[in-house]
Amino acid sequence: MVDSKSTISLNKVILFLLVIMPIVESLNGLLLGHHISDIYRAGLGLLILVYIFCTGKYLHKQSFELLFLLLLYIGLTMFQFIFFHGDITAFKSDLKTTTRIIITPLYYAYFYVALVRKDIRKAELVKLLTTYAILYAVLIITPTLFHTGYITYDYQGTGFVMVGHGTGVGSKGFFVEINSLVGILVIFTFYTGQRALAFFKKGNLKKWGAVRTNITKLGHGRDYNHDENGNLGRGDLPNLFFASFIFRFTESNY
Repeated sequence: MVDSKSTISLNKVILFLLVIMPIVESLNGLLLGHHISDIYRAGLGLLILVYIFCTGKYLHKQSFELLFLLLLYIGLTMFQFIFFHGDITAFKSDLKTTTRIIITPLYYAYFYVALVRKDIRKAELVKLLTTYAILYAVLIITPTLFHTGYITYDYQGTGFVMVGHGTGVGSKGFFVEINSLVGILVIFTFYTGQRALAFFKKGNLKKWGAVRTNITKLGHGRDYNHDENGNLGRGDLPNLFFASFIFRFTESNY
């Protein structure tokens, strides 16, 4: 087993890598073909496995369930490659898909174990989610303001048409997978709403007035529809609301 100081250092590294996840995904879209996201997921997953199985005084039942799940998915992928298609290209694609599937339970196992061991606190988890909400909003809005990034729904149907180099609707920054991005934004919309309820319960109406003023200033004077250059419009106001709101709630607690 790894000593306590090494465990704390490893946990800090994992948390740092988790914090920069939106940045990595955005860079992956900006530098297509370099497999930045795949390398990042593999490295982070390996560190999480080391943390779960090589640190702490004992292993949790969930750790063995996770190990079984990992071996099952990888085993099925290998079985399919050996006994069915035998195509190395298809195997790489299947392995990539498998990695994306198992990464979610891997994250869940990490947070569960870390919270049980008290290596992270719930307040730190809230800060992590808040940071995600801010980063995703900034990484979508900023490229849009500078008329760059990928068109959300381009008429060519490729998903990789840059703003200003084709026609379509919306702008998604440099994120590649639109369905995943939509799911993430929906989740953080609910998260922001929960933070908002906590905010209002504390009677911080003056801060809400400042947020509303900032949103009005940000949205004032913009065209109400996205054009082919991805100009900011009414469809982006919820994202502005999302980003401004998160900044106001960062210091509030449940």
